[in-house]
Amino acid sequence: MSSFWERTNGTVEREEYLLDALSDQLQISMQTLVRWADRHLIDAELDWSLNDDNEEIRVIRLRTGKLDEIRTFASEYRQ
Repeated sequence: MSSFWERTNGTVEREEYLLDALSDQLQISMQTLVRWADRHLIDAELDWSLNDDNEEIRVIRLRTGKLDEIRTFASEYRQ
């Protein structure tokens, strides 16, 4: 069953990143990224995945092409 959003706007394409790696790249804490996603300040989905050692890892999925906007948002937040 598809959601209303998917039926009216099509499926949103997303890129997946390791939460800790994106946190390091943006110089923003993981907790802040999670808070932004939870409060819909950024268009992101949080999830869990498994690494090669079968350990759970936290991932974040961003709408394709939105990483630069989030970089700008993070830069402004740090200042």
